[in-house]
Amino acid sequence: MSARIRTLLFQLAAGIVVFVLVVHEIQWRSVVTVLAGASIPGVLIGLVIFIAAWLLGAWKWESLARAVNAAAPRYGTFLMLYLIGQFYAMFVPGGLAVGEAVKMWRMRLHGSPVKMAWSVVADRLTGFISLAVLGSLAYATVAMIRHAPLAGLFAVVALAAGLVSVLAFAFPSVTDIIMGALARITPARWRERLVALHEALHAFHGVRGAVVRATVLGLLVHLAWAAAIWFAAGALSLPLSLTFAFWLYLCLGMALFIPISYAGLGVREGVFVLVLRGIGVASSGALALAALVLFYQSVVSAAGGILEVRAWGR
Repeated sequence: MSARIRTLLFQLAAGIVVFVLVVHEIQWRSVVTVLAGASIPGVLIGLVIFIAAWLLGAWKWESLARAVNAAAPRYGTFLMLYLIGQFYAMFVPGGLAVGEAVKMWRMRLHGSPVKMAWSVVADRLTGFISLAVLGSLAYATVAMIRHAPLAGLFAVVALAAGLVSVLAFAFPSVTDIIMGALARITPARWRERLVALHEALHAFHGVRGAVVRATVLGLLVHLAWAAAIWFAAGALSLPLSLTFAFWLYLCLGMALFIPISYAGLGVREGVFVLVLRGIGVASSGALALAALVLFYQSVVSAAGGILEVRAWGR
């Protein structure tokens, strides 16, 4: 049995276990009742905003890549790879890490290979900075969020990721220290690639204006995703503020970075039930909202899958 199959089986088993632990006391008829009463216009508005967030996210990535490589491909290529990356992140064992790796591998074919591949990481790091800013503001200003389950842990993780990202962009000397340490433990056959990666990092140090613009765009992307969840909650008549919807999105994003289950099975549902319980939302409503968010993610992932199949046929 290959390592990939073993990983898939483990993630499936772990996801099923987590899912069962989350839903074992829930009456599924009540979840279906909540979903059946959903406002279709509200669900569709949430879907449109969710898709718009992905369109904006691809633009953010393109702006970073073009800052270090004037010959970067057109926006359509970034959008296509953004969607394909989501397809792999959703349906291939390894989750988000696999999706990012696929984007890096494909992007190296366009222009300067290392710079274009590293633009994927730069895009993710600026996203962490934006998430840390918004998460810190939400945590500091909304008492209900501070009293939510595991709020302190999620806030610390988001802030730490943001601070590390700021250090990576703002202080070349820190990058030099980290890369120097990596060079000492890297096998000789990989050191040439490590040096190229180091040079690519310095290229982003020279375009701090582009990094700032990407961070601002990241704020808009995160807010759009939160707004999609907010509209979905409204469609289900759940008492969720836009600020708390953003906090729910932040918690979900942090949790899904841990590839413990296949397609986030169980993790997504657990986060929604746990976080929304803090504001009095019944588990049936939380699971119904999780199902709508899964629907949104599946639409985007399916689009990426179609694009990938078309690419295979060429």
